[in-house]
Amino acid sequence: DINPRTAQNIRDDICASIACHASLRAGKTMLPPEITALLRALDEAGAPQTCPHGRPLYKIITYPEIEKWLGRRL
Repeated sequence: DINPRTAQNIRDDICASIACHASLRAGKTMLPPEITALLRALDEAGAPQTCPHGRPLYKIITYPEIEKWLGRRL
């Protein structure tokens, strides 16, 4: 007998794995319409902060970080 909670966890893990296989891979170039569609889908998902595996989906970049990259104050 499988515990229903365990079965749900198994289904969740399978769905997360399938989602990752269809995900955007590092280094892939996206066209503007693809970027727009991705951001719309993210918004429709309630703007989650992490993927199903816990990896962050976005990062807030501060002005001091930008200034450091540019080597000057904004």
